[in-house]
Amino acid sequence: MELEDIIELFEISGEDAIEYLNSEYLKLHAGRANVSAFEKVMIEVPSWEGSFKLQDLGILSIQDALTVMLSLFDSSIGKEVEKEIIRENLDVSVSHNDGRIFLKLPPLTQETRMQLAKRVKEISEETKIKIRNLRREARSSLQALKDDLGEDEIKRNEDRVDDIRISLEKRIEEIYQSKNKSILNN
Repeated sequence: MELEDIIELFEISGEDAIEYLNSEYLKLHAGRANVSAFEKVMIEVPSWEGSFKLQDLGILSIQDALTVMLSLFDSSIGKEVEKEIIRENLDVSVSHNDGRIFLKLPPLTQETRMQLAKRVKEISEETKIKIRNLRREARSSLQALKDDLGEDEIKRNEDRVDDIRISLEKRIEEIYQSKNKSILNN
């Protein structure tokens, strides 16, 4: 692998890790209805013989501050979809009415907020660990080029990798602080 490819792969993988962080945060019920938290949820639809994302079964929209509504494309599968969503244990109450599924989030108590804040921190730390593992891989790949490039060039690029890691971790921390603040202050 070429020198610039190693650096570029590290940057791209770091950006992917931050995207993962944001997508995991979107899935958390932080006291407000969020369509993104349900778009990728997969459920079985026996009459259609397969698994489908909720967003493929209908249109997701926000009904009110704590309710997401799924307007099904085919209202005949309403009971099945309701049953399967309940089986998924998404920590929401589910009701069905005339081709529409209502997903009601529970209001956040102080205890729930603290648990959610703890989970947000865990996801943040997992992402930082992923970044550090990616850095280790990049540095290892750089070391493999030592014979071709020389020690000074390797050191310079290891410093580049460290600078990128620091920048990525700062972004992770900013995202974490923002999410944590919104959970505890909602």
